[in-house]
Amino acid sequence: MSGPGTRLVLWRHGRTGFNAQHRFQGRRDVPLDEIGLAQARAAAPHLAALGPAAIISSPLSRALGTAEALAGLTGLPVERDGRLVEVDVGDWAGLTPAEAGVARADGRAPWGEDDDFRFSPSGETNAEVSERVGRALREIAERHRGRTAVVVTHWVAIRAGVQALCGPGFRADEHSAPGNCSWTVLVSADGGWRVDLWGASAG
Repeated sequence: MSGPGTRLVLWRHGRTGFNAQHRFQGRRDVPLDEIGLAQARAAAPHLAALGPAAIISSPLSRALGTAEALAGLTGLPVERDGRLVEVDVGDWAGLTPAEAGVARADGRAPWGEDDDFRFSPSGETNAEVSERVGRALREIAERHRGRTAVVVTHWVAIRAGVQALCGPGFRADEHSAPGNCSWTVLVSADGGWRVDLWGASAG
């Protein structure tokens, strides 16, 4: 377990065209759109003010493009970790929830935090995402013990990572989903992890 003072800043990538159209992206490599690039540039000074010692990113271009905005301010290299990619949504990639047949009348995500929920017959379960992202976050925290690391990733990956580190006592679905380019801060405390900030944004 990481010692006191260790912080993980989980930064969701900026907007893409698929986000604007409410389409599942999963591992499809959709780049940032113009708004997403502007979001990354606006958020980067706020992340730099946290004094990061490292930037670790999903290898998908929308995450890397977001990370580069912070790297340009801090001079830090961007490390890539394939375990930080978004949930594999399989056959749902490119579809809206309505097209995939999982839309809900109230507009909320139909999958919640049910560990057994599978994102399409060919995709991952929530539990599988939590296991891989949680393992990555714990290793990143150990490498940067007592410091701050910025982890640039995706919404389902963030939710799964928070659940993995904080346990069932923290229910991400009780909070609003963090918007594009928002960040969530986890701190190591009392032998575990707690959420210090949820879904902050530059705007």
